[in-house]
Amino acid sequence: MLKLAIPTPCTQAWDEMQPEAGGRHCASCRKVVQDFSQFTDAEVVAWFAQHEGPVCGRLRDGQLQTSLYDNQSVAATDGSHWLRWAVALVMGWQTAKAQQGPPTQDLTPPPLPVQVATTAKKVAAPVRTPDRGYTLYSIAGKVVDDQNHPLPGINVILKELNRGTVTDTSGAFTLTIYKADEGKPIRLFFTQIGLASQEMTVTPENRSALVVKMKEEIVAFMGEVVVTSYSRPPSPIRKVQHSLKRLFIRDK
Repeated sequence: MLKLAIPTPCTQAWDEMQPEAGGRHCASCRKVVQDFSQFTDAEVVAWFAQHEGPVCGRLRDGQLQTSLYDNQSVAATDGSHWLRWAVALVMGWQTAKAQQGPPTQDLTPPPLPVQVATTAKKVAAPVRTPDRGYTLYSIAGKVVDDQNHPLPGINVILKELNRGTVTDTSGAFTLTIYKADEGKPIRLFFTQIGLASQEMTVTPENRSALVVKMKEEIVAFMGEVVVTSYSRPPSPIRKVQHSLKRLFIRDK
């Protein structure tokens, strides 16, 4: 996660600067102004991870003093693929271990008795996912423009939980909150290139029919860019190692 600021914006006209690789040359300060305004959040974070020292940049208003994440694929997945891989690996190890050991008693449970259909309403069991616990509730909503037209492909991120999704062709989205998320602030961050970013705090009253309006973003700022906050999330390998350790401990 990265946060940027431009303490002293430049007053030079962008259109009057000479085009250069990656941006434009400012005759006033005699520096190349790097154009970040068309970068995705992930591209901005990657650029600053690879470059050191001061840099003059041009950024959209929505890129300043807001959280920029280094992996937008989090918006298209719940981030559990690495955990499913770890569980499959451990289950394979346990199967191989069982095949090498002495014969064991058949513990196959007897068939369940046939239940007679009744008119009583069945209550669905809560869904449980590894390391997250049971589903508490879902957040559902829709993203539209200022003319109420649906906006597909909008990144919808749960900021403190580091996961999210993208809106579908009708602008709709759904996110799941798990037992492990209980007690944490639930804040949604909506972002897309060319649109002003939006942030919203989710409450029990507004979590089922959210309507978020996003407008075109045309404001850009230039000047020396300052990194005000930077943090690197745990790598997938570290997450896999942690999950494997927990599964092995439970197996003992």
